[in-house]
Amino acid sequence: MSVNNFFFTQVKKSIVFSKQRLIIVLISIFIGTCVTNAFLNIYFDIDNKMSKELKSYGANMLISSKSDDYLDIKEANLIKSKISKDKLLAYSPYLYFSPVFSTRQLIVAGVDFDEFKKINKFLLVKKGSLSQSEYSKDNSIYLGIDLANTLKKDINQKLPLTIVKNGIPYEKTYIIKGIFSTGDEIDAMAFINLNSAKDLSGINDKYSYVSLIVDDDFENLSELSKIAVSNNAELKPILSVSLKEGAILEKIKGLMFLISIVILIISSTSVNTTLSSIIFSRKKEIALHLALGASFKDIAKLFAYEVFILAVVSSLLGTIGGYFLAQILGNIIFNASIDFRLSAFVLSIFISLFFASFAAYFPIKKALQIDIVGNLRGE
Repeated sequence: MSVNNFFFTQVKKSIVFSKQRLIIVLISIFIGTCVTNAFLNIYFDIDNKMSKELKSYGANMLISSKSDDYLDIKEANLIKSKISKDKLLAYSPYLYFSPVFSTRQLIVAGVDFDEFKKINKFLLVKKGSLSQSEYSKDNSIYLGIDLANTLKKDINQKLPLTIVKNGIPYEKTYIIKGIFSTGDEIDAMAFINLNSAKDLSGINDKYSYVSLIVDDDFENLSELSKIAVSNNAELKPILSVSLKEGAILEKIKGLMFLISIVILIISSTSVNTTLSSIIFSRKKEIALHLALGASFKDIAKLFAYEVFILAVVSSLLGTIGGYFLAQILGNIIFNASIDFRLSAFVLSIFISLFFASFAAYFPIKKALQIDIVGNLRGE
């Protein structure tokens, strides 16, 4: 008992004696743990947060007919019923047909504007209003900006469209309620609400296809496409969107991993340098302990306990700081909080203790190779 009391008294005195330098060690481990814990929390949460951000860039799945130009609505609804409601963020059917304005054939799409806006979040209304009170009207039509320029049409002007049904020409006049742009092929099309499109085209029970946003990664979307099938319709992931999303996430994770490693190496180097400095300044004390009968093992334990106590205290403080740092980064990057994860808390402490032990190993080993006689003589 007395031996233990003497040992811990020595550890306490040793910490007090070198407190100014040991504060550098404490701060180094704190910063390393803080950054590691923050990045681990974000790493575990990034799939959820970033995935939702990336899905605002457009549809990632498509329901289409296996063999026909048009998709049966019942089959589309059957596939929709097999997708979890929690994961289905948008379901936007399209019905394309080609009426004639004057002598020019146009591409007109019937859409559910509420879902259409979810798929095209970067749609920019140049003129008019894309409000529900306007687009729900049976005679409202919206033009892409390129089509409006080609037809030299503006909002509130009339646009008569003619289509031949059963060999008989049928004409309906629309009022242009808005002109918008997305910067892609949509700019060359016209859009009306889905019911109006069914009425004008005479295609009542079919879609051209359905665009979807499903909240999941590429592997799960691929599995879903194998499960959610019907006799003549199929669900397919849009590879260019789904794969790019996965690649972006992996690159961000890789960058966070590299930053964490660099900061841990810098922290370890600081711990190593500071401990070497402390041991150099305490050479005579170490030599005296050895001369009085202390073993090399006792000296190693003395410094190991010092580092261990500092590492545990600074790691615990670092994980707390890391959690708050993760909240700050989460609000800046994702405009959302980062969930607390015990695994990130435990893992960051373990990683910090590992790097602190590695950093302390060489200074402690050097302390055991001291010249006892030379140091006691003051050489």
